[in-house]
Amino acid sequence: MNQSPFLTHPTNEQHQENGMFASASNFEISGGQFVVTRNYQHGRRLDSLVLKVKACMTLFGCFLILFGTWGPSFLIWFNPYDKQISVAQMDWVFVVQAVMQFGLGVVGGKLSDLGHTKIVFIVGSLIYVFSFFMLSFADPRQMYQVMLTQGVGMGIGGGLCYVPALMTPALWFPRHQATIMGLVISAVWLGRATALVIWSYYTYFGWDGVKYDLSIISTISYLFIIRVIAGFVSGVLMLGNALIIIPAGPPKTSNNPKTKYPYTLSIAAAFLGQLGGQWLSLQIPNFVNEAQSLIILSFSSSEPPALVFPSDYMLINYLQAIPLFASGVGSVIPGFFADKYGTMGMNIICQLVAAASAFLLYAGSTSGGIIVFGALYGFFYGSTFALIAPVITTIMTSEADRGYVIGLAMAPLAIVPIITKSPLSDKIVDYVSVLANGGWTSGISKDWGKGVIFTALLLIAGATLQMVARYLCIKETRTTSPAEAPNSQAA
Repeated sequence: MNQSPFLTHPTNEQHQENGMFASASNFEISGGQFVVTRNYQHGRRLDSLVLKVKACMTLFGCFLILFGTWGPSFLIWFNPYDKQISVAQMDWVFVVQAVMQFGLGVVGGKLSDLGHTKIVFIVGSLIYVFSFFMLSFADPRQMYQVMLTQGVGMGIGGGLCYVPALMTPALWFPRHQATIMGLVISAVWLGRATALVIWSYYTYFGWDGVKYDLSIISTISYLFIIRVIAGFVSGVLMLGNALIIIPAGPPKTSNNPKTKYPYTLSIAAAFLGQLGGQWLSLQIPNFVNEAQSLIILSFSSSEPPALVFPSDYMLINYLQAIPLFASGVGSVIPGFFADKYGTMGMNIICQLVAAASAFLLYAGSTSGGIIVFGALYGFFYGSTFALIAPVITTIMTSEADRGYVIGLAMAPLAIVPIITKSPLSDKIVDYVSVLANGGWTSGISKDWGKGVIFTALLLIAGATLQMVARYLCIKETRTTSPAEAPNSQAA
């Protein structure tokens, strides 16, 4: 069968699956083709209805875990009617939260490798729910309280659960790793979009067409809303933990893939791609505000801000949610093709297309243009994020340490929000804040072109490093024994 040399990868017919886990892999180089034949010798086949149900239950349970722990994370859960905490302060809270979520992946992954996956899920969920409830008791004017609850507490809970939630369902579906991991990661984006829409409706609550009705607003406290959402999240996490069934682990081996050049280059490629891609993703709300004529909020000491065009406010939030929903879809579809044609090659394509779609920002002067840009860019940016873990699994020489290896690869991504949320990132587009009509707006930028070029260059650089990693991985396969070669689809 003729295949593109860029996306060379074995078909499903070339797999020889006799169990759940791959204990060894046989590699052949024939006519320039990179052929992988995987031999599964441990675990049981999914040839019975019971095993299929267990596998699907685990997949849905891990989806709920990330939906509950990552979805509501990066949102300002405070009273929208008065400025109790500055945007800069919340940025630092989000930075700490992101550092915890990505940095603790190696801890959760290692504990999962040691057989404590269920305990990690339970402990992480409890920490997250407790911190979410405590956030409703925090005083927004005391930043340390918000930092401890949302930054540290919710960050630790989400960080412990992230890597185990990715690898556990993938163990049930060894031939569809990228698809399964993409399905689980889509919960992150869908959860964020859902939380944004819910909170937007509360902000709009009480509008009578002319002004806000204070008597209506006073009937529902924003603290009560936080507790209701925290209660809903706790129910989601309880259901997720109940559905997850941990399969038997693969045998321990002495292989150590951390010194492989493809592994290091793939981490660097992910870092550069996420640095550029995440920056533009975080700037989309500012661009939407600017494109929609910057809804002006006027503040007074006696009443909530009067929203000039509340319908436009809802439109802005919907436009901000579109890239998130698109990222959720983009986490799944490219993963399907990655399993079929090759994970590294698909990741390279997604990074290059994401770089190209960044230039569609110039078409965002209308709502329709913003929808097109948000959908396309969100789709391919979400795919680059979702393919990070599957790319790492293609390089691994050992199934036994996959949690630790994936977590270690995710750790450098904790640096990304420190850069993208710092004042330095605002200078990329000459980002400033202005005063208007006694209120304030943000997001005025003199030159969005600088940001587009910044994003595109970093995504292209990440794709270039991934090309080198793919080349070295195939080259190493030709010169190493089957037992030491990567155990998955490197192309």
